[in-house]
Amino acid sequence: MKHSDKRIRVQIFSTTRSQYREVELSWGKLLIITSFAGLLLALLIVGATILANRLYKDWNLQAQKAENSLLHEQISQMENRFKAISQKVRKLENNTRDLSIMANLPDTLQNGLSAAVIEPSEDIYLAYAGNLSEYDSLRIESMIDNLEQRLDETLELQEIVRKRFEDIEEELEHLPTIRPLARGRISDLFGKRVDPFIRKVRHHNGLDISAPRGTDVYAPAAGVVELAKTRYRINRGYGRVVIINHGRGIKTLYGHLWKVFVKAGQRVERWDVIGQVGDTGRATGPHLHYEVWYKGRAIDPMEYILN
Repeated sequence: MKHSDKRIRVQIFSTTRSQYREVELSWGKLLIITSFAGLLLALLIVGATILANRLYKDWNLQAQKAENSLLHEQISQMENRFKAISQKVRKLENNTRDLSIMANLPDTLQNGLSAAVIEPSEDIYLAYAGNLSEYDSLRIESMIDNLEQRLDETLELQEIVRKRFEDIEEELEHLPTIRPLARGRISDLFGKRVDPFIRKVRHHNGLDISAPRGTDVYAPAAGVVELAKTRYRINRGYGRVVIINHGRGIKTLYGHLWKVFVKAGQRVERWDVIGQVGDTGRATGPHLHYEVWYKGRAIDPMEYILN
């Protein structure tokens, strides 16, 4: 008997019925069936592998597109925020320069701010189709570093300006910028005038402000009372007199007072009542004789009065 004539008997039993089937196959047919089944299985495996690989590539491509789109949006938002911050920093720098000019700071300080690397109007578009390049990363870092440097320098200059304005405010507090009387008429100005007692031209060191006896006299600036004289001789000198030292070489004098409300060494502030108008000493009637002295020299009080 030939080898190809050998047969294989296959018996198939049913698990639910008491029946079975019997199939006889030759080795040739079995080989053909087995080869076909193997080829079919191989085709299925190759097809499934190709399909899975294509699906994975499509999914990976979609994921990359989604990631790139998200990064694109994030960078676009970052650009908008940077432009907005850059505009605010520029406005802050300009305001600080204006204040430094008002504070009369040196030009070296006014021009000390760094030049902007990125202007608000400049196109800083950094969106990309692929990964962020090293150049773009370095550019972003450079812009941020420059912005931080500009902020630090602006804040430092603002601190200098703040201290300068504090000094100016302190100086203004000690300048006699208001009239020592809320009401009254100026009867004699600073300078040459005819002395009412001797009828000759003499230099008048201050202002004479006529007002009713008892009118309050105000300190025109902050300072320390240097002299508070209450004893006087009739028709001699300034009568009851107060002198206030405002610092920085400035002093003010108040003569012919009826009453004195301060003492030597006492600190006074602007608008404090220091006495009342009178006609003590050498005076023709109730009035305040008001003088301003700067570094030992009498100057026109009207140069200081602002109200």
